[in-house]
Amino acid sequence: MPNYDNPEGLVPCISIGRSGKLLSISRPADNAILAMINSAKKNIRMSLQDLGPICVPGTKIPLVGLKWPKPYLKALAKKIWNGVKVEIVLSNPASVPGGDMFASYGNGWSCADCASEIIKCVRKQVIIVSDHKLRRKVEDNLRLCFIKHKTKKKYSDGNRIGNHSKFFMIDDVCCYVGSQNLYVCDLAEWGVVIDDEPTNVKILADYWNPMWEASYTSDDCDVNDVMDGLKINRDAPILKRQKKSKQLDGSRMSVIRQPRKSSFYESEVLEHNDE
Repeated sequence: MPNYDNPEGLVPCISIGRSGKLLSISRPADNAILAMINSAKKNIRMSLQDLGPICVPGTKIPLVGLKWPKPYLKALAKKIWNGVKVEIVLSNPASVPGGDMFASYGNGWSCADCASEIIKCVRKQVIIVSDHKLRRKVEDNLRLCFIKHKTKKKYSDGNRIGNHSKFFMIDDVCCYVGSQNLYVCDLAEWGVVIDDEPTNVKILADYWNPMWEASYTSDDCDVNDVMDGLKINRDAPILKRQKKSKQLDGSRMSVIRQPRKSSFYESEVLEHNDE
């Protein structure tokens, strides 16, 4: 077998993609993204258009058949529960390039909407957990904001600033850059995973840190709005009665959902840790 010297300055990359509806069984990029999120030990940083489904323009009504990306949300929920810090920058709602409503750089969901859907996945994986502990997890481990320029959400012409990125970084050592949005949109996609710590440190310094410094303000995602939003059904309407959720509270609750046979896309059981 031929043996080649590595070119100077080589950066290790892994190409990942999916065929979407072109070939219904070929979505390996989804598995790769889940594997990356599940590997996080310290932090997850994301720069995305949105997390919620595409809506009827000007509303928060998802198009028929579209739901929130539960596999990704469950993976993020598990990490937040276990102490991983998650930071997400989203596009401002109604960010419309050139006035074209069909080319929106965001689906219209607020940061609190997205945070609530993630935290709901904690509740579904941990059968009984106090609201107090959930609130602490939001305050300690989850920060979301809209992208801004010098803390402003609009350009000088009044148009809202959009975010067209599909980027996330794991533990500041590995990142994805490509075309795949994390909200449900079953298209063919392609991207690269950059698996090189020095390169990711440079990306962090040149791209993420300036964007986060200009964008993050705590008022984009108020913890009270997140907790209140746990009661809201944001999926597309379905023709069946919704079950009433039971509100449970307690100073120390540790009843955990038992493991069961499941597909790869169903989340694992969350590990309980007393704090």
